[in-house]
Amino acid sequence: MRVFVPKPAAAVRLVCFPHAGGAASSFHDLAHAAPPSIEVTAVQYPGRQDRFGEPMAGSIALLAAEIGAALHNGDARPTAVFGHSMGALAAFEVARLWNATSARPLVAFVASGCNAPSRAQPTGLSFSDQEIRDYVRRLGGSGAAAFGREEVFRFALPVLRHDLRLNDGYTYHPGPPLTSPVLAVVGDRDPVVGLPEMRAWRLHTTGAFDTAVLPGDHFYLENQTARLLTLLTGAVAGGEAVRA
Repeated sequence: MRVFVPKPAAAVRLVCFPHAGGAASSFHDLAHAAPPSIEVTAVQYPGRQDRFGEPMAGSIALLAAEIGAALHNGDARPTAVFGHSMGALAAFEVARLWNATSARPLVAFVASGCNAPSRAQPTGLSFSDQEIRDYVRRLGGSGAAAFGREEVFRFALPVLRHDLRLNDGYTYHPGPPLTSPVLAVVGDRDPVVGLPEMRAWRLHTTGAFDTAVLPGDHFYLENQTARLLTLLTGAVAGGEAVRA
């Protein structure tokens, strides 16, 4: 867990899960822009940045188990989660573990740019270098531009290939739905998931449900920090109101 802006007096901890090939630093800007009431905690998956050299997880279920254990670190503050792309699947599995082991439900669950778990779709890639490069370019965002530099592409390729395979290997196992309010967010020009797919997240909670569409491609959040933060703050506040 990486906290770029510690706020021990914050009322809520917002735990953020990055996309395939991503790292905790994806949420650096969000952490700095968050209001005093919200402390952003970014998940650092093994095998990247300051966890480089550690074995990467063999499945999203194993990754979720590690993250779930780390979340129970004595921090008793209300907790909300946000997951983008593959991170939404990892966040969902962590949320299910949280429901099974914690007496306090999550304040809110926010899924971004990802099919609902029961309708998860593989990328269809054979994972060749060129296919991965083309796939990232299709998604857009800063990664697409950075991958135009061969040295950047070669450095990032092993982690990205691993995570894409992790995503494609995800299997949804039916179980009790979440009880937290769920918000599903997507970019209006996302080439791999649209609003109809995001609406299927409704199937995974008995709590309140809503959707939101922001301008941008799959990585809309890179350019919509302020508007995304408004949605996240509202989701957290709404969840707190439900809890009260």
